[in-house]
Amino acid sequence: MKRTTLSVGIPSYNEANTIATVLSTVLCEPLPPGCELVSTVISDCSTDATPEILERFTIARPDFIKVIHHTFRTGLNLAINEIFENANTDFLLYINADSLPAAGSISSLVESMLSDESVGAVSAAMIPVPVGQSFVERAGVFGAGVFQRLRESSRSFHGRMFMIRGKLARKVRLPVDAIEQDAFISCSIREMGFRVEYLRSAICYYSPPSTLRDYVLPNRLYRIGTQTWKQQHPKWEKSGMLRDAASINQNTIKAILGEAASDPSGALVWTFLKIVEKFYPTRDLERRYQSKPVAQSTKVLRSKLRHTSTTSTLSANTAREYPPNQSS
Repeated sequence: MKRTTLSVGIPSYNEANTIATVLSTVLCEPLPPGCELVSTVISDCSTDATPEILERFTIARPDFIKVIHHTFRTGLNLAINEIFENANTDFLLYINADSLPAAGSISSLVESMLSDESVGAVSAAMIPVPVGQSFVERAGVFGAGVFQRLRESSRSFHGRMFMIRGKLARKVRLPVDAIEQDAFISCSIREMGFRVEYLRSAICYYSPPSTLRDYVLPNRLYRIGTQTWKQQHPKWEKSGMLRDAASINQNTIKAILGEAASDPSGALVWTFLKIVEKFYPTRDLERRYQSKPVAQSTKVLRSKLRHTSTTSTLSANTAREYPPNQSS
């Protein structure tokens, strides 16, 4: 049987509350026969206890856990680029540090990739798990249900948890200020002649936004990203790849009505927050993303990275503790 290698990439910024659980779950997940997890890369620039937690993991599993530390926050896009650059395996599992794969989901993604060589990447279903019952969380759950319906109808791609072929990941480079990372990765893969798929049987759990700011900002960024992309990537817009990747199609209203039928109270809260969102002050954010010079900011950040990043692959001379003790 041919050996299949798998690596895991996790971008991390102040994820002390979740990173240990995510890593423990991923590292203990059974894989299909012939598939071996050979490396885990974490791009980290945290200021909380995340580095200490990651250090315990590298001590416990020094054979393949690699942590890239930065002394300043580089942003999600460059963290993704670092993870992609280190994808020296057949497949790369990318997962957010605040997300958790359901049992068997990683195996399902691997099997999906193995079954069709024309597929360049497969994304998992996103299932929100609210901590409380606030208005914002209710709206977040409803919105997730709408996007779930859209993804099932259009087979679109999203980036909270996905698997990509390593040879493709190494060729994808996100601009430093690209807002719609999902769409950029999806379009890049399609441009290389591969398909992107959505796998309903692979599930990724996450906590929906709990504050109004956390709810509004992603929605605003989504709209800004869609507008700027039409200018920055006219060939993708013209070909329809950008529209498909961003799940903007004629099924949107149908998805909203379908979800409203199953969750009418959630629909009311979601509609109310949509109105509130229009008056929420985020002009500073919009100006920052709409005016940032891409080439210059990318060059400056790369220059800083060469002088400030360090790689941690610690030896196992100290006591091995796995999963790491989270109480200290």
